[in-house]
Amino acid sequence: PQNHDGFDAVRPTRVQAKCLASTKTGAVGLRKAAIAALVPTGTFSGVFFERAAIDGVRDLSAQTDTGFIHCEAIDFIFRHNG
Repeated sequence: PQNHDGFDAVRPTRVQAKCLASTKTGAVGLRKAAIAALVPTGTFSGVFFERAAIDGVRDLSAQTDTGFIHCEAIDFIFRHNG
């Protein structure tokens, strides 16, 4: 998003993370680790990120041709200045 002066100061970006594992416990553990790592504020490559919001968590587990895959999907909203 931009205005006549350049980019807006803070803008949101939606990112989905999928945590895949062979067990439900494994997928939930990955989900918890992803949330712990991605939610806090921080500056990365000169871009400041506010605390992320979680817009949804879903179980997308499914049977595949090779077996059952456990999947925990997380929708993050990142607000950043870059």
